[in-house]
Amino acid sequence: MSRTLLDTSVWTQFLRRKGIPEVADRVDGYLESHSAVLCGQVEMEILHGVGKEDRDKLMSLLDAVPYVEATRVDYRRAGHLLSTLRSQGIIIPSSDALIAAICLNRDLPLYTRTKHFDHIEGLVRA
Repeated sequence: MSRTLLDTSVWTQFLRRKGIPEVADRVDGYLESHSAVLCGQVEMEILHGVGKEDRDKLMSLLDAVPYVEATRVDYRRAGHLLSTLRSQGIIIPSSDALIAAICLNRDLPLYTRTKHFDHIEGLVRA
C-alpha cells in the first residue's frame, strides 16, 4: 500500500466513539499498514478538537505517524490553487489548499470526506 495523507475529516471519524465505522476501519487499516501520513495543518486541526483528557493518548498515536513538513513550495502552490479556484468562482479554506498542495507536490493521495477537494485538479483522492 502506498503512503496516503489522511485529512482531518477522516481522523475525526476514527477518533469519535460514534463515528462512521467504515471510515474509522479504513483509517485503522492505513495506520496498521504504516501507510498513513500526517502534515502540520491536519495535526493542528485534530488537536484543536480534542479534550485535555484524551490529548496524551492522541499525541502518542500521532507521534507514530510519518510527518510531512510544509515547505515554501507548498505554500506557493497553495496560493496558486486558491487564486485559480477563486477565478472560477470557487472558494475553499486556505488550510485545505495547503493540504492539497502538500499532496500534489509529493504525489500523495488524500483520504478525505471533504467535497471541496474535488475542485482541485490533479489531486488523487484515496
